[in-house]
Amino acid sequence: MERTSPASVPVSATATAPTAPGTRTRALLYNPRKLLLDPYARALDGHVDLGPAVYAHEVTDDLVPAAEPWRPSRLDSAGSTAVGVVTGDTFPVVPGPRVPRERAVIYEAHCQGLTYQLPGVP
Repeated sequence: MERTSPASVPVSATATAPTAPGTRTRALLYNPRKLLLDPYARALDGHVDLGPAVYAHEVTDDLVPAAEPWRPSRLDSAGSTAVGVVTGDTFPVVPGPRVPRERAVIYEAHCQGLTYQLPGVP
């Protein structure tokens, strides 16, 4: 995706959709139609239009869940959300973890849900 920055300089925009091979039917709010913002993005382009397209599940015009249990939204969020942009050719690289790829486990978790029943966590 290519956009123009406020200074009329072409920049490259990056966007990713969530992927969870083999878990689509089990994931509660997995939705490949929703773009995720790169947490390491140095700059953003666009803005978020808070409307039904940015929700992972179907909502009414009042942004209330449309059904119980929640159903995945079929709306694409690409036109309703900001994207990270590449701001230059070079940047300082921080050394990554020294764990071999075959031993690495990477996942996303909600802290409250992950630690809800963990003893010693208030």
